Amino acid sequence: VNIVVTFAFTTMWHGDYGASLLVWGSIMALGIIFEMAVNRWYWSTSLGVVGYVRNHAYLNRYVHALGGATIIFVLVSANMIGYGPGFDVIVDVWKKLLASYVGWYTLFLCASTLFVQQLLLIYAKYLQCNG
Repeated sequence: VNIVVTFAFTTMWHGDYGASLLVWGSIMALGIIFEMAVNRWYWSTSLGVVGYVRNHAYLNRYVHALGGATIIFVLVSANMIGYGPGFDVIVDVWKKLLASYVGWYTLFLCASTLFVQQLLLIYAKYLQCNG
């Protein structure tokens, strides 16, 4: 509830009551709520394969990096809707990306870059904690 109220307030604060900021706030809130739900499920589930991954630091890092890269795609898309060209343009961009091999290759390169970036952040946090 707090997340929805926060993004609703942010939308009103900007004074633009148009659909683009409303969609932005909705996507941001849903993205954060989804991330929190997956995080809670990941750490509390007794599902065998999830427990195996969770208990192996090496695999756990990769799962977290993949989740981080995914949420970055969601947040960038939401910000492009709210503060960029708008919903219709972003939907068109995603359609074009998913409709061709070049688009899929571009998405793969972007996702790979974000994945490595997330791994570097995890490693930096590890170094910060263990000096």
